[in-house]
Amino acid sequence: VILCYSSRPHHPPACNHQEPGAVGEFVRAHGGVRHAPTTFALVCPTCFPQPRDRVRQGRESVGRRESMSNHMFDAIRAAVPSRDATLLTAPAGRQWTYGDMLDFTARLAARLAALGVGPEDRVAAQVEKSPEALMLYLACLRAGAVFLPLNTAYTVAEVEYFVRDAEPRLVVTSPAAADAVRTVAERHGARIETLDDAGGGSLVAGLAGDAG
Repeated sequence: VILCYSSRPHHPPACNHQEPGAVGEFVRAHGGVRHAPTTFALVCPTCFPQPRDRVRQGRESVGRRESMSNHMFDAIRAAVPSRDATLLTAPAGRQWTYGDMLDFTARLAARLAALGVGPEDRVAAQVEKSPEALMLYLACLRAGAVFLPLNTAYTVAEVEYFVRDAEPRLVVTSPAAADAVRTVAERHGARIETLDDAGGGSLVAGLAGDAG
């Protein structure tokens, strides 16, 4: 699921519908909003009034699904050379195989579901780069959710803008920022979990609890 949406007052005048090429043609052809089972493309609300209301109507017309096939993750899985092949090596030296990735993201996708994240829900993540952060993105793909990465340099006020605007079901942040971000998340009806750059935090710790 791809979600591209901006409603900042200073959103530049050259919005998506003015762009040349396929993206501009796509957006113009669909009046600024396109809804399909796995795709959202939204543009500036100054140019297309009330896009969020329209996309909510689109969601209601489709209804919530128990599962969603994600073409991107299907393509990744189909390209796996073997479960034992190395996918990445972390800075500390730990190697992740493709099998590790498939197993971990399956468990993490189940963890997201247990936290109430379903198809088309947003998961906002303000976390440092780590193998587990990459696995969170892939788990969102598996769950049919929208992954919304947030710059770790954003202030709490800036994070609140995105949380208010995107209405995520879940916000994942670092343990150090958890107290400040929890207030923002709860104010807008989102749950909060933590993930640090070493792969620790409540999100991953909860995997052991789910397994038990």
